[in-house]
Amino acid sequence: MDLTIAIPTHDRADLLDAMLASLAAAFPPRRLAVEVVVVLNACGDASAAVAERRAADLPIAVITEPRAGLSHARNAAVETARGRFIAWLDDDVLVAPGWLRAYEVAIEAHPGAALFGG
Repeated sequence: MDLTIAIPTHDRADLLDAMLASLAAAFPPRRLAVEVVVVLNACGDASAAVAERRAADLPIAVITEPRAGLSHARNAAVETARGRFIAWLDDDVLVAPGWLRAYEVAIEAHPGAALFGG
Protein backbone atom coordinates (compact mmCIF):
# COMPACT_ATOMS: atom_id res chain seq x y z
CA MET A 1 0.00 0.00 0.00
CA ASP A 2 1.42 3.38 -1.00
CA LEU A 3 -1.01 5.92 0.42
CA THR A 4 -3.63 5.96 3.15
CA ILE A 5 -6.12 8.81 3.01
CA ALA A 6 -7.35 9.24 6.59
CA ILE A 7 -10.60 11.06 7.31
CA PRO A 8 -11.73 11.49 10.92
CA THR A 9 -15.37 12.51 11.29
CA HIS A 10 -17.79 13.27 14.11
CA ASP A 11 -21.53 13.56 13.37
CA ARG A 12 -21.18 15.39 10.04
CA ALA A 13 -22.72 12.90 7.64
CA ASP A 14 -23.78 15.49 5.05
CA LEU A 15 -20.32 17.07 4.92
CA LEU A 16 -18.67 13.64 4.83
CA ASP A 17 -20.86 12.64 1.89
CA ALA A 18 -19.86 15.73 -0.11
CA MET A 19 -16.21 15.24 0.82
CA LEU A 20 -16.19 11.59 -0.27
CA ALA A 21 -17.95 12.51 -3.52
CA SER A 22 -15.18 14.99 -4.30
CA LEU A 23 -12.56 12.39 -3.44
CA ALA A 24 -14.22 9.85 -5.73
CA ALA A 25 -13.94 12.38 -8.57
CA ALA A 26 -10.16 12.43 -7.97
CA PHE A 27 -9.89 8.62 -8.39
CA PRO A 28 -8.37 6.45 -9.62
CA PRO A 29 -4.68 7.18 -9.22
CA ARG A 30 -2.48 6.10 -12.12
CA ARG A 31 0.02 3.97 -10.23
CA LEU A 32 -0.35 4.33 -6.47
CA ALA A 33 -2.13 1.76 -4.35
CA VAL A 34 -4.49 3.85 -2.21
CA GLU A 35 -6.83 3.11 0.67
CA VAL A 36 -9.29 5.46 2.37
CA VAL A 37 -9.77 5.11 6.13
CA VAL A 38 -12.85 6.82 7.53
CA VAL A 39 -12.72 7.07 11.31
CA LEU A 40 -16.16 7.37 12.91
CA ASN A 41 -15.26 9.35 16.01
CA ALA A 42 -18.03 8.84 18.56
CA CYS A 43 -20.57 9.23 15.76
CA GLY A 44 -24.27 9.03 16.44
CA ASP A 45 -25.54 10.12 13.05
CA ALA A 46 -25.65 8.54 9.57
CA SER A 47 -21.89 8.87 8.93
CA ALA A 48 -21.39 5.09 8.90
CA ALA A 49 -24.11 4.62 6.29
CA VAL A 50 -22.63 7.41 4.17
CA ALA A 51 -19.15 5.86 4.26
CA GLU A 52 -20.47 2.40 3.47
CA ARG A 53 -22.51 3.73 0.54
CA ARG A 54 -19.46 5.58 -0.83
CA ALA A 55 -17.44 2.34 -0.60
CA ALA A 56 -18.95 1.48 -3.98
CA ASP A 57 -16.83 4.31 -5.46
CA LEU A 58 -13.76 4.26 -3.19
CA PRO A 59 -11.58 1.68 -1.41
CA ILE A 60 -12.94 2.62 2.01
CA ALA A 61 -12.26 0.96 5.33
CA VAL A 62 -14.59 2.24 8.06
CA ILE A 63 -13.37 2.08 11.63
CA THR A 64 -14.95 3.23 14.86
CA GLU A 65 -13.23 5.20 17.61
CA PRO A 66 -15.67 5.49 20.52
CA ARG A 67 -13.55 8.02 22.45
CA ALA A 68 -14.43 11.51 21.26
CA GLY A 69 -11.60 13.76 20.18
CA LEU A 70 -9.48 14.34 17.11
CA SER A 71 -6.34 12.90 18.70
CA HIS A 72 -8.12 9.62 19.44
CA ALA A 73 -9.46 9.50 15.88
CA ARG A 74 -6.07 10.20 14.32
CA ASN A 75 -4.36 7.60 16.49
CA ALA A 76 -6.97 5.04 15.42
CA ALA A 77 -6.31 5.93 11.77
CA VAL A 78 -2.56 5.50 12.21
CA GLU A 79 -3.09 2.08 13.80
CA THR A 80 -5.22 1.00 10.83
CA ALA A 81 -3.26 2.63 7.99
CA ARG A 82 -1.34 0.33 5.68
CA GLY A 83 0.15 3.04 3.45
CA ARG A 84 3.76 4.20 3.44
CA PHE A 85 2.31 7.74 3.48
CA ILE A 86 -0.79 9.13 5.19
CA ALA A 87 -2.76 12.04 3.76
CA TRP A 88 -5.03 13.69 6.32
CA LEU A 89 -8.34 15.14 5.14
CA ASP A 90 -10.99 16.89 7.19
CA ASP A 91 -14.58 15.84 6.62
CA ASP A 92 -15.56 19.36 5.53
CA VAL A 93 -13.14 19.80 2.62
CA LEU A 94 -13.72 19.25 -1.06
CA VAL A 95 -10.70 18.06 -3.00
CA ALA A 96 -10.00 19.18 -6.57
CA PRO A 97 -10.07 16.50 -9.28
CA GLY A 98 -6.27 16.71 -9.57
CA TRP A 99 -5.61 16.47 -5.83
CA LEU A 100 -4.71 12.79 -5.70
CA ARG A 101 -2.65 12.99 -8.89
CA ALA A 102 -0.59 15.85 -7.40
CA TYR A 103 0.29 13.69 -4.39
CA GLU A 104 1.06 10.77 -6.67
CA VAL A 105 3.53 12.91 -8.64
CA ALA A 106 5.14 14.19 -5.42
CA ILE A 107 5.49 10.69 -3.94
CA GLU A 108 7.01 9.34 -7.14
CA ALA A 109 9.44 12.27 -7.39
CA HIS A 110 10.46 12.18 -3.71
CA PRO A 111 9.92 8.64 -2.34
CA GLY A 112 12.18 9.32 0.66
CA ALA A 113 10.31 12.43 1.79
CA ALA A 114 8.87 12.45 5.29
CA LEU A 115 6.24 15.14 4.71
CA PHE A 116 4.23 16.66 1.88
CA GLY A 117 1.91 19.65 2.29
CA GLY A 118 -0.70 21.23 0.19
